[in-house]
Amino acid sequence: MQAMSARVSFKVSDEVREVLARSTITPTSVKLPDGQLERKLYESVNKVLAAAGGKWDRKSGTHKFASDPREAMGLAVEKGEAVNTRTLLQSFYTPPPLAGRVVKSVKLKHGMRVLEPSAGGGALIVAAAGVAAVDIDAYDIDPLVIARLDAVRPAVVDAGGTLLVKVQDFLTVKPDPIYDAVIMNPPFAGGQDVAHVTHAIGFLEPGGALAAIMWPGWRTAQTKAAVAFRALLETMAEHKVEDIPAGTFEHTDVATVLLTLRKGS
Repeated sequence: MQAMSARVSFKVSDEVREVLARSTITPTSVKLPDGQLERKLYESVNKVLAAAGGKWDRKSGTHKFASDPREAMGLAVEKGEAVNTRTLLQSFYTPPPLAGRVVKSVKLKHGMRVLEPSAGGGALIVAAAGVAAVDIDAYDIDPLVIARLDAVRPAVVDAGGTLLVKVQDFLTVKPDPIYDAVIMNPPFAGGQDVAHVTHAIGFLEPGGALAAIMWPGWRTAQTKAAVAFRALLETMAEHKVEDIPAGTFEHTDVATVLLTLRKGS
């Protein structure tokens, strides 16, 4: 999601980046390109995969992951930096003060139906429960999310709301415009934030509000996805982008932005 500090990350050579760019990466596995890599190069590639939690599975001929490796692989390919997720699991999560800011921006009211597409550690869910009794549907691709969110469920229930957690890649969920609000901190690498927010807009009912923490690059990038995303925002009833200061997320000094929008009636 963000470029990380040296104590939890390491540089990736151009040769390794090229191998990963040609690999087949899914939400659960990485399959290296056909053909045998030179031993030293393979060891360097394997170091990146292992840091992201990958384990070699001889039967399938792939490295298997308990949680989605696409974010880590995207960072390695695009930025030449690998993150040791075993050390840095928490740093991708939303700090409580920022979670409060995100929730405040969508103006939650009692009885609203809320979507959290990348639940993570549940910071946004806790912040929402602290504002109003709302019914929250949460998605996360990591199977461990169930155990993590069991710890935050009482906050939602005690506030008078409900929490339904689903382990699924949010991008595979068919949009259903039934939500009053969407609160999200999606993965960033490889333009995933743009893809996730674009998809999430389809879940908003007319007049619904969305708040998302995003990488700033889409504001000026000339990629097809970024240009289309900016055009999509212009069709909203309103939208606003605010800077989030560098250093807000633990272990990184990279700045982010908070996008808020309201869908037209």
